[in-house]
Amino acid sequence: MAQGAKKTPLFARPRTWIIAMLAVAVAGFAISIELSRIHYFTHTDPGYNAICALNDKVNCEQVARSPYAVFLFMPISWWGLAAYLALATIAAAAGRVGRRHRGFGAGILFVAALLSVVVAGILAWISHFIIQSLCLFCMSLYFVNLILLVAAALLLRALRQNPVAAVVADVRHLLRQPALIALFAAVALIPSALVAWKLPVYWQHLGWKELPELPAGIDPNGAHWIGATDPVLTIYEFSDYQCPYCRFAHKSARTMITAHADKVRLVHKHFPVDAACNETVRTTFHDRACEFALAAECASQQDQFWAMNDALFAIQDRVRPDKIDPVYLAEQLGLDMPRFRACLTSAEPLARIRQNVDEGIHRKVRGTPTFFIGAQPYAGGFSPEVLRNALQVYEAMSQDRAAP
Repeated sequence: MAQGAKKTPLFARPRTWIIAMLAVAVAGFAISIELSRIHYFTHTDPGYNAICALNDKVNCEQVARSPYAVFLFMPISWWGLAAYLALATIAAAAGRVGRRHRGFGAGILFVAALLSVVVAGILAWISHFIIQSLCLFCMSLYFVNLILLVAAALLLRALRQNPVAAVVADVRHLLRQPALIALFAAVALIPSALVAWKLPVYWQHLGWKELPELPAGIDPNGAHWIGATDPVLTIYEFSDYQCPYCRFAHKSARTMITAHADKVRLVHKHFPVDAACNETVRTTFHDRACEFALAAECASQQDQFWAMNDALFAIQDRVRPDKIDPVYLAEQLGLDMPRFRACLTSAEPLARIRQNVDEGIHRKVRGTPTFFIGAQPYAGGFSPEVLRNALQVYEAMSQDRAAP
């Protein structure tokens, strides 16, 4: 450097922003790994509780369970892994190739960062307005994408290039370097293709209409049951029809007991987290849960409890609770409508719901869903292994009682 020449400030050096983008892309990759882990366990472990599942409004599990968490046969988080890996590779190549070809990669990085912000905006809109729940780790990626865009813009500024000219220069350079094109394509496409090919489709579950039909009835205490007519093991489920956790956990429990349909019975107990019928609720939470429970009880008068149970849960896969009309569901089930409407205003079904709530309070139910296998509570759900172990214990107890 000539004597008296000014040293280029750190923030005016292109290399500073290339390194920044590389570091931020690595951070995005790490967050995507955690999101992939959450997505997997949310769909495969009914008892899993993610650290980011705070409530109905801020709940990464609820977002992970939505159909919007998968795009083109692969979880969004896996697309994120591929995208951040590709960005990191481009940034690393820009730092290396840029020593000989000043400015290489700046245009591609800017376009990629801009697209990532657009995608983040779309996903944020879906999360807020359609799923109606936010994911903290997803929001951190939105912030990562914004930082990438700012760093890409500052890189162009340091190079004194406009975005269009930078993109044109990058394309021209790539056309002269087919090896680089092959490298970027391999990084972006091969891992995604391998994952799509090898990854089990763990996020696909039986639809509500695909659940096997099982014997069902009402026990001597007036509780609705499904499963074994002469059970070895009885599981009690305290549930809320407006609770997204309950929707997933109930379907999971129904699927599990199908494998032991001659030995295991599932008994439904209402526990709406709604002040209209639950005195333990002090604030507005699931403001239609009591109404939905009432609809299920009134359907039971026409031997359609489980049909209404499934309809109430199923419709919430695509319709917000505030848009659901239980009367419409009753019509779709073919119920006697004058009888159903009369039941909705009668005291008897509401009394049964409150009786279930009182039982839940006595059993110290703190949230929904809560399952009881014997005296042991399982908040959120239980795994197939828990069911198998409990069944072995109860079968052994049954054999001991039968022994002379």
